[in-house]
Formats: sequence, structure tokens, C-alpha cells
Amino acid sequence: MTVSHRVLDNPVSGAVVDLPVGDTLEIRLNQIGGAGYLWKVETEPANVHLDEDRLDRFVGAMPGAAAGRILTFRAVADGTAHLRLALMRPWEDTPIERVDVEVNVTS
Repeated sequence: MTVSHRVLDNPVSGAVVDLPVGDTLEIRLNQIGGAGYLWKVETEPANVHLDEDRLDRFVGAMPGAAAGRILTFRAVADGTAHLRLALMRPWEDTPIERVDVEVNVTS
């Protein structure tokens, strides 16, 4: 069985991805450095699991500069998954941006 790895760079809300069970989806998002805003997963469906959440610092960037967030998900079961990602400060209730990605997981 061959496992593939898909990458979405700064997807727009409403993006749709087809992903076989076992494959991974990496979502790369820009976030506002130094302002406290972080991307977080608001909804994680049962058939797509978050494997990794890491900061991607741009080489040579000054402290507080913009950075990226890399979220890697693994498809674990058939079905349609709706991922909702939110850019927000941990101490605030309302995100300044949301991205919804639909993942169609197949055998």
C-alpha cells in the first residue's frame, strides 16, 4: 500500500480534497506573528485525525514577524469530514478568520 501526502497552502474556505484512507493532508496557513494569533482546529471529525501541529518559522525572519502554522491530518475512515480552522488569540472567543475544508475520505 502506497501512502501519499497532499499539501494545501493557505486554502480558501470551501476547499474540497479527496483523500484515501491512510493518506495525509498537510494544511499550511499564515498567522500573524507577535500579535498572539494562532490557528487552531475548531472541529475535528472522527474520520480525520490531527497528527501534527507545528509552527513554521520563516528563515531569517525577525522576532515577531509573520510565521506559518502547519497542521497535518491523517484519513482513518471512509466518509466526508468537515475541518474548521480558526485564527484567534487563545484568550479571546471570536476568531478573526476561519477556513473550512471538506475532506472526502475513500477506501
